[in-house]
Amino acid sequence: SSDVCSPIFETIRLTKNGKRIPVSLSISPIYDKTGTIIGASKIARDISMQKAYEDELMQSRERLQLAVEAGKIGIWDWDIKKNTIVWSERVYEIHGVPKGTNVGELEKYKKSHHPDDAKRVQQAIKDALSGIKPYQEEFRIITPDGKLVWVETRAVVLKDGNDEPARMLGATM
Repeated sequence: SSDVCSPIFETIRLTKNGKRIPVSLSISPIYDKTGTIIGASKIARDISMQKAYEDELMQSRERLQLAVEAGKIGIWDWDIKKNTIVWSERVYEIHGVPKGTNVGELEKYKKSHHPDDAKRVQQAIKDALSGIKPYQEEFRIITPDGKLVWVETRAVVLKDGNDEPARMLGATM
């Protein structure tokens, strides 16, 4: 007999009491000893809970996106292990750099800090990474065109399986 993997797809089915539920459906051929298909096996799995969680997650993401846009908040993610920073579109706007500009590593980003604030901000980052206190700072940055901008930024440190700082996720206004 040939071993054929059946595709799995999602559909809606009616229960015996007439309720419509989402299911994950897989159909596989059944072969006789000569390899001839003599039937089919169908497995339907109720995925109502999974769909409810997906809907809840989508609604939560939409609410977060609306709140971020309404508050003009920029979101950033620093991968500490790789030393790379990813910015949302709003963070680019705040810093006065074109969207998609390579922000690079933390050392490159630090160059935008006002010299009078730089040491304090770096100490705050170190304190957050060591767990001394949460990262929450107000400081000045200097945009590439020389504009002085006050920002407030807050972040949380996420740790890896060894309880070492792996990422810092933050919001900037």
